[in-house]
Amino acid sequence: MDLLRKLVDSDRALHTWLWASLICNMGIIVTGAVVRITGSGLGCPTWPQCTDDSYVPTARSASTAPSSSATAC
Repeated sequence: MDLLRKLVDSDRALHTWLWASLICNMGIIVTGAVVRITGSGLGCPTWPQCTDDSYVPTARSASTAPSSSATAC
């Protein structure tokens, strides 16, 4: 219990958590920028059609679309 109180009950602990959060968030921003600049992300450049056959509607999806939207109300 004393360790938990030491981690959250003082101004020094608040400042420590603040700086730790700031450093972690800056790390996330920097690594995201590196991925963006280098183009090494895993996403598709032509999303949502990543390949020629990835966005082709099928007979099943076309026939169930109107009924699912009608029953949603």
